[in-house]
Amino acid sequence: MVVAKSKTTKKTVLKSSVKKATVKSVSTKNTPHLKDEIQQYFAEFLGTGLLTFVVTMAVGFGDMPLATPLLAGLTLGLLVYTLGGISGANLNPAVTLSLFVTRQLHYKTAIFYILAQLTGAMFAVTTYYSSGFPLPAANLDHAGILFMVEAIGTAILAFGVAAVAHKKVTQSASGLVVGGSLALGATLAGTLTFGLINPAIAISWGLFTPTYILAPFVGGLVGALAYKLLIWK
Repeated sequence: MVVAKSKTTKKTVLKSSVKKATVKSVSTKNTPHLKDEIQQYFAEFLGTGLLTFVVTMAVGFGDMPLATPLLAGLTLGLLVYTLGGISGANLNPAVTLSLFVTRQLHYKTAIFYILAQLTGAMFAVTTYYSSGFPLPAANLDHAGILFMVEAIGTAILAFGVAAVAHKKVTQSASGLVVGGSLALGATLAGTLTFGLINPAIAISWGLFTPTYILAPFVGGLVGALAYKLLIWK
């Protein structure tokens, strides 16, 4: 009887150890490593910095071979293909907030993404400005209309991003959809504003106004929630 009890105890301990090891393995697998997180944040920093630099140069010089919205769209499309597999290539605080609200991003990831985006944009503009180039001056007349077009432009961008985030677009077309959404949204907004539709770029330019800061967040939420409503079951 003692031997039988001992064998049963050993078997129970063994099963318990296997169960704990399995749980630990699954938990470790689902927990992102610090290295992966740093790479994601750096991708957002680098991508937002490059996008900001391109847009700032295009608006600042004004005589680029391609229109600013098209340059921005091409740049974002390229970054989606190159950085999308690392961080998702949000590169825009309004986009990041919309993805968080629609439960596509964890709150911690969203916070650090936005910090990385703001830092990247500031670094890009500092580099541009230190080279001796002046920053463009904003038109702040008719603020109500300007607010509306910036919001609409960002809504178009967020709508396209939401389609990719919810995997309703093939990976091979993700850059075209997101880049095209930015190009279209920036073109519409650019009829009356700079068409930035990106609070990180606006802040790096010193444009602390509702039109360039608040409107993109409002538009981003509207666009993302509208798409989520379309696919809601």
